[in-house]
Amino acid sequence: MIAALALAAQLKGTFDLSGAVGTQVRQVDPSPIITVPRLEKIVVADDLFALVNARLTLAEPRWSASLSAAPGLAIQDAELGKYATTQVPWEDFTAGATTNAVLWRDRHLTVTFLQALSYSRLLLTQASLYPYQQGTVGGQPAQLPNVPVSTTTTAGQLGGWDPSLGASVRTSRLTTVFASAGFTYRGGLDPATRGLIPGQYGPRAAVGASEALSPLDTVGLSASGQNLWTQGACPPPRPPTQFCNEQVPLAQLTGNWRRTLSRASSISFMAGAGASVDQLATSNAVVILPVAGVTYAHRFGVPSPEPNEAQNGTPTDTQAEAPTQTSTETPTETETAQPEPPKESPQEETLPEGSRLDDLFGTSALTATAQLAPTIDPLTGFLSTRVSTTATLAKQLSRQVGVAANLAFAQSVPVPHPDPFPLTLVGGGGTARVFLTRQVDLSLTALEQWQFQSVYGSMRSTVGSVTLTAREPTFRFW
Repeated sequence: MIAALALAAQLKGTFDLSGAVGTQVRQVDPSPIITVPRLEKIVVADDLFALVNARLTLAEPRWSASLSAAPGLAIQDAELGKYATTQVPWEDFTAGATTNAVLWRDRHLTVTFLQALSYSRLLLTQASLYPYQQGTVGGQPAQLPNVPVSTTTTAGQLGGWDPSLGASVRTSRLTTVFASAGFTYRGGLDPATRGLIPGQYGPRAAVGASEALSPLDTVGLSASGQNLWTQGACPPPRPPTQFCNEQVPLAQLTGNWRRTLSRASSISFMAGAGASVDQLATSNAVVILPVAGVTYAHRFGVPSPEPNEAQNGTPTDTQAEAPTQTSTETPTETETAQPEPPKESPQEETLPEGSRLDDLFGTSALTATAQLAPTIDPLTGFLSTRVSTTATLAKQLSRQVGVAANLAFAQSVPVPHPDPFPLTLVGGGGTARVFLTRQVDLSLTALEQWQFQSVYGSMRSTVGSVTLTAREPTFRFW
């Protein structure tokens, strides 16, 4: 620690500190049942939370580093009074996380190391296991697996570790080659927790290249692979007390084309094939699976190009964006480079640095994505091919008010054969953020989701939260 402070004293950097308090109300159908202090259903649950978020960044001409940590305290099911549970979590997505990143670059080579570490200890019930039902901080959805309809209450430990190392080389003015490797662990840490939320872990890697064919067109080719183990309660018809350890390798080869339509909009297409092992076959047969996707992005408030730029095909600032990630399960070129920060808007000048609305919602924009790709079910550990679509709209209404909304849909498809545990998921939500002063803001969030998975049943969940955040002005040192 002393060595780190001494090093920091010799470098340029910033330090940001903020704190948040709030409450979250959640409702689940079917409702969970508790036996303490008495036998009853929890129709509506309330959680209270508080957290501190600290971030340190250091920079030199050739390299930069950042470290952030967000420990939090949450009282789950506060409506139960003295029977409510108190958590001291380091939990990804909802109570925070500890992350660090180091980037080194020269004229042609960029090397990046990223790492995220999370831990939480909380009471797991039917209400807290489903997505959007974490019962901790801010109503932010944690991407945990869908689980059986059960009223079991267990004190559980969840964790995650996600290190990755990547490098990209600009071999010419128009061509970039990249490679990355990493490891993933997410889910339950102890046997009791893995009985409800399996642990999923394994290595991953990717290589690829991209080339700008013209000021408006970029093409790329990438190959990625992962080998995941899923350890937890066996799926039906085996008894849930029996533990299974499923291993599934998955490789993908994809090509993509990105077209810049204007200064404000672009569209990307992706197509390829995946290969894996069919666990349901009598022998471990290799199966070839389709991969395809399309993404459309539009940024609001971007001025139209000058007539001479439109005629000459002058490159626009949208071309500097990172390539679209082709799968939620495998790394791509985006892991090897840090995106440039969004350009500041004149109307944001009254807001403190580090607290602009764009920092929460991203640049005011509309993004829509549709994808067909194989994935590994985090609950069963089986290979599953799914169609998924998402749409996100973020808009800054004024210098102090911003809103964001999103919709999501996922559906299992019978490729290469009918899925034994098909999933249907529909969800959406919205967030409004209001700056009360230069250093204090209020966030209101509402989330709704319905999902059904064969054998496991259906679940509908609703969450609403209010969060008050205060931050210190950014401290700069050099």
